[in-house]
Amino acid sequence: MTINLKINLKILFLVAITTFLIIFAFRAPTTKAQSSVLSGSCGIIMNANFGGWLAGSYGDSIGQNSLGVFNFDKGTFESVTNYVNSYQTSNPSETQATNAGSFTISAGPIQGTYALSGTGSTVNATLYILPVNGGNTFLVTDATSTKPSSAGVCQKI
Repeated sequence: MTINLKINLKILFLVAITTFLIIFAFRAPTTKAQSSVLSGSCGIIMNANFGGWLAGSYGDSIGQNSLGVFNFDKGTFESVTNYVNSYQTSNPSETQATNAGSFTISAGPIQGTYALSGTGSTVNATLYILPVNGGNTFLVTDATSTKPSSAGVCQKI
């Protein structure tokens, strides 16, 4: 007695993938929505993304990177920023400046994010932050502007 069994490899592959997906769906850990009240302080580092931008087209000096502290309880920030001056010339230079100011917190553009709108001696910007890591870390990017975007991380301190 001989049995001839023809197996369509496409169907076998689809059955195997479907089985894997069903098993994975039941074994994957559930994710929880991030419910974080902004409190305490965090240390932040941000870097500008110059890709595709000509700094000279909107001014002689542009912030290159920043290091600072946000205090969510007081609604204040302090930072130090490195600036590139004369960016598109044969003699560029770098300077450093400190800044301090206040900010307000509102809902961000997508679920789970916040918008920090700040004003200071040289700052009038909005940053979007996303709490991750149980609210101990914040992913940060700036809102749309006419300058290169910046991105960074803020860690609770």
